[in-house]
Amino acid sequence: MATINFFTGSKIPKLKKSLILFIALSSLFLILLLLIIGLTMPLKQPVLSNTLITLSAWSSTFALIIVRKRLYPESGIIEFVKSRFTDRIATGQILLIIVIQLFLFLATALFFLRTGSTEALLTAAGPGSVGLLFLTHLIKGPLGEELGWRGFMQVELEKRISGLKSALIVGCFWGLWHFPLWFLTSGYSGLRLLVYAVAFVLGTMSVSVIIACHYRRCRNLLIPVLIHQLFNYLNFSGFISADLFPVFLMTIAGYLVYALILVIVNPGKRLYG
Repeated sequence: MATINFFTGSKIPKLKKSLILFIALSSLFLILLLLIIGLTMPLKQPVLSNTLITLSAWSSTFALIIVRKRLYPESGIIEFVKSRFTDRIATGQILLIIVIQLFLFLATALFFLRTGSTEALLTAAGPGSVGLLFLTHLIKGPLGEELGWRGFMQVELEKRISGLKSALIVGCFWGLWHFPLWFLTSGYSGLRLLVYAVAFVLGTMSVSVIIACHYRRCRNLLIPVLIHQLFNYLNFSGFISADLFPVFLMTIAGYLVYALILVIVNPGKRLYG
């Protein structure tokens, strides 16, 4: 397939069609599953509801299974998944990711502690509950989302445009994909909902840039999964007992700064080429 500009030209390349289909199917599957969840709520079956909620998080993976055949007809889905986990991960990179994200979490927690906005930094849940919460976030978040958004969309875009542009595009669509959840789970309305929505997309774009910077150093999908998991688990598990709205905004601000620093310090061709 000839390489052409992703956004221009009268002839729409096969990749562009596949990416449009991927985004459309991811959104469609999410909306359909959310509708089914709403319709089954009167049944008061928590197991069914939790199963459907988990499946909704895997919407992008389901979309990828369908779209993949257009671009990779010669290989099966198992081979495709394996290919995204082959690179060896440096221990130092893993430690760096963990340390930075822990630092951002603790900085936020200490800020609200010093301002008197919170009485405790961590919940009183025991190790078992914390471990179960970690596993729940993993299954309902990065495991279901990263194969499609980063393992497919990010990788394919980077073959044609820069890593930074690819990350911003993926981050924007990834954020907008959550659009139905803003109304169903945020609990906000009016101006606060608008601020939340803008900050949310800014946050997903920041996290996407962070993922892209680390992911280009090691093409192992465990890197995006780890960053995504720590972002969700540390910041949205209720560990900081304060008004969630300002906590959310400060968290997004911290990850925005993290992303900007990575963009500045990354060598040109590694991110911009």
